[in-house]
Amino acid sequence: MKKLLTAILATLLVITLAGCGSKLQKYDVGNGLVFSLPAGFEQSSEDNFGFILSNENSLQNVSDDEFTKKVMIVMGNRETFEELTGYGLDFKGNVHDYVDYIQKYSPYDVTDVVDKANYSYFEYVTNGYFYRVVGYKSADSFYTVNFVCYDSATEAKANFDSYCDAVKVK
Repeated sequence: MKKLLTAILATLLVITLAGCGSKLQKYDVGNGLVFSLPAGFEQSSEDNFGFILSNENSLQNVSDDEFTKKVMIVMGNRETFEELTGYGLDFKGNVHDYVDYIQKYSPYDVTDVVDKANYSYFEYVTNGYFYRVVGYKSADSFYTVNFVCYDSATEAKANFDSYCDAVKVK
């Protein structure tokens, strides 16, 4: 009985400590996507994007080196299947084909499309910035999401997989 109790307490301690390190916060951008990112992101808008999330303002009191390592922008758009059909495009609900189409017409030197369980993406670097362009799919839409940081920001880039995996599509 003591061994069982010790094992349960040890497991609870590991779960509690693992949760302390994550410090991710939910950001609902209001168009069907919810992001899990570190605290400090703020949402804004711009004509070219349906949403923009940035942690730039939360990093004003850190060194330039720390700022460069951690600053990140997430921006994207939603395109309904109906809108795409109106443009003469039909991806048959296939997120890989949607991302492949975007990649094919990108003016940058991009990587091949990578398929994950719930999304597809490609990457490129331009003007010192690293971009991961990710496609997600809902019941009636595709989403193009750009995760962006300085190309030298190895800390930010190292977390892109977990940030992309954690996106919830409503």
